[in-house]
Amino acid sequence: LATHSASSDFGLVSGSNDGRIQLWTKAMELGPSLDLKSIGAAMPGGIRGLAWDAARRKIAVITESAELYELILNKDGRTLRSVEDGPLITGHAERRLCALAVHPCDPTIYATVGEDCCVNLWNAEKKRTLRSTKLDTMGRCCAFSSDGAFLCVGLGGVDKLTGERERKDGAFCVLDTETLCMVHEARDSKQPISCIAFSPDGITLACGSEDRI
Repeated sequence: LATHSASSDFGLVSGSNDGRIQLWTKAMELGPSLDLKSIGAAMPGGIRGLAWDAARRKIAVITESAELYELILNKDGRTLRSVEDGPLITGHAERRLCALAVHPCDPTIYATVGEDCCVNLWNAEKKRTLRSTKLDTMGRCCAFSSDGAFLCVGLGGVDKLTGERERKDGAFCVLDTETLCMVHEARDSKQPISCIAFSPDGITLACGSEDRI
């Protein structure tokens, strides 16, 4: 939970673990609100901090999933919305970053995957995230197809907090690079995938796993 007060018609703004930003009047009546999950926030752990610029009607929000959002209150005072389509900045928030792959056709673009189950596509020149998606299993390795159209991700691992293995140990998925939407998923191993690569012609995908297969 995070709060920030200001001298304006709305005296308080709060952010909660469920991802909701809520404005309150000075009489503590509910004002406009916004659920960050509705604009694609990953939200493991919720909102960690916020700052409100009442004069500019803007709110900066940081989440435990390493995302920074800029929100704005419309001039009518009834609607709270995001300035951008998604976060201004995004990162990997939990445990280890496991793999990085550079786009074969554009060296300014690269992908990262980690134990937070997030796949991020970055622009090195602009130093910001282009796209991000959250999988249901930890990412261990990744690789682009030779034309850069697809990104494959090897899955699996152990949750160090619970000591339990991931539900999809040994699975892999193929994502469309432009959208990061999943176009294929399969599981041919029972242990985490530790390395993965496309063949030069993009037809064959090779995977290596911790069960030596």
